[in-house]
Amino acid sequence: MIGAVLQQRLADNLHTEAVRYSQNLPEQLRAGFISGLSSALQGGHELGRGASQLQLPASLPPAVAHQLITAAHDALVAAFFDSMPATFDVGVAVMVAACLGALALRNVREGAKHAI
Repeated sequence: MIGAVLQQRLADNLHTEAVRYSQNLPEQLRAGFISGLSSALQGGHELGRGASQLQLPASLPPAVAHQLITAAHDALVAAFFDSMPATFDVGVAVMVAACLGALALRNVREGAKHAI
């Protein structure tokens, strides 16, 4: 459940960050950058170190390629960090519910011992 929350929040935040970080890119690359990052999590693509989805044209100048890679990295990191608070909140809520359930079961069991 926590993984699903993280994935959903990351997908939402990644589009927002892609739009934000695209502002520093050449105008002709912005739309492709936004659509590429926005759809990166669809279909189970792997993100992060070792991911190989980013295919840059060979004709792209090295400085622009570096700018694209840096923007993609920064957008992903920002989206991930923006997604963590909601994910942690769900984890904490699950643990609190589990603790309350365990205490309730213990109280029921102790009540049953006293009734016997």
